Amino acid sequence: MVWYGMVWYGNQSTVLLGTEKDAAITIPKGREQDLKATYSLNSDCLKAPLSKNQVVWTINFFLNDQLIDKRPLVVKQAIEQGGFLSRLWDYIVVTISSWWHALFG
Repeated sequence: MVWYGMVWYGNQSTVLLGTEKDAAITIPKGREQDLKATYSLNSDCLKAPLSKNQVVWTINFFLNDQLIDKRPLVVKQAIEQGGFLSRLWDYIVVTISSWWHALFG
């Protein structure tokens, strides 16, 4: 399983995320449509620097709304801190975004 996460203050704007190991889950035959995957954040957002295999989120697997497994979601490639102007721009965007959410939900 592979996801992309948005990164702030880094030399790249997105990072490849995945499980440490393949997520093989056994469920009853014919119940594939009932399997759902959600994720929970370990922090509000991904901020550089990020190291390879750093755990950033947890992926939860549900069958009929019952948690059957959870796996750590890790960074698949290292992300270095961005340059000064890149970090400054991200700071401005994050600050304005937080004001917007505070005012308008």
